[in-house]
Amino acid sequence: ITRLTNLTGLFLQSNNFIGNIPIEIANLEKLEQIRMQYNDFTGVVSAEFCRLYNDPYALSSFFADCAPTNETADAKVECVCCSSCCDSAKPDKDDTSCLTQYELAELKLQGQ
Repeated sequence: ITRLTNLTGLFLQSNNFIGNIPIEIANLEKLEQIRMQYNDFTGVVSAEFCRLYNDPYALSSFFADCAPTNETADAKVECVCCSSCCDSAKPDKDDTSCLTQYELAELKLQGQ
């Protein structure tokens, strides 16, 4: 991933990744959006990510599992600069706090 120097969005949410969020991702200086929530990442998000919010960089949002969970009450990830802290347990149907996409394309929906 670190060779993708023009990458503006990194969307890894809802997978089964484990371990620490790699600090090398913070070297992708054109990132505008990072979505890491709903994985099994653990540990502390490096302060290197925080600098991406400042000029001349363009990071506008960083989602991670840094909220206390419904199941364990402990956050899996510690992050001081995440824009949205999600519950690492998959949200129930009524929890939309970390919803990042809602795909309704090609469903042949009708109505007003």
